[in-house]
Amino acid sequence: MQTFDAMLSRRSIRKFRPDPVSVDALREIVEVSRLYPSGGNLQPVRFAIISAKNLCDAIFADLKWAMYLPGYTIGDTERPTAYIVLLRDDNIRKSCDYDVGAASTMVMVAAADKGLATCPIGNFTKGKLSSLLNLPENLHPELVLALGYPAQESRVVPMTDTVRYTLDENGDFLVPKWNTEEILVFCE
Repeated sequence: MQTFDAMLSRRSIRKFRPDPVSVDALREIVEVSRLYPSGGNLQPVRFAIISAKNLCDAIFADLKWAMYLPGYTIGDTERPTAYIVLLRDDNIRKSCDYDVGAASTMVMVAAADKGLATCPIGNFTKGKLSSLLNLPENLHPELVLALGYPAQESRVVPMTDTVRYTLDENGDFLVPKWNTEEILVFCE
C-alpha cells in the first residue's frame, strides 16, 4: 500500500480477526515509527510491544471501548491480538502530547501499510497498565494502540449535527468527518 492510501484508508477498528500479528511486523512498525518528528528532537516516547495472549487479555480487560455506544461489546474472538503502548520517559520530558500524537500517527500509518487495523485508546488505568507491564518508574503509559487484522469496517460519513460515530446494520462504524471545504482556511 502507498503511504497516501494508508492514510486515507486508516480508521479506528474495534473488532479484529483472531489471526496473530507477528513480532517481526510489530518490530518493523516500531522501526519506522521511532523516526517520528519530535519536539526539540528530545524523543521522549518509548514503544512497548505486546503480543503474548495473556498480556493482551489483561490489557483488554482494562480498556474502555467505543464510548459513544453504551453496551458495545467485543467478543473473545474479536479482540486485538497485539498492542503497541506509547510510553513517556520522565527522564526526558514530563509531558509529551505532541510527541505521542506524532509517534502514534506513524504507528497507525505503518500498520495500515501492512494491512493491519488499529484503534488508539486513551481510556485506561495508567497505574494498572504500568504494573502489568512491569515498567520502570521513569516510563509512563500515554496511549494504547490496539492492533490486528480487521473483522469490521469503518467508513467516513459527512459531518451533520454530531461527532458521535454510529453503527450500520452490519455492525460497521460510520464516522462523521468534516469535509475539506469546512476545515480549510486560506490565508493570502
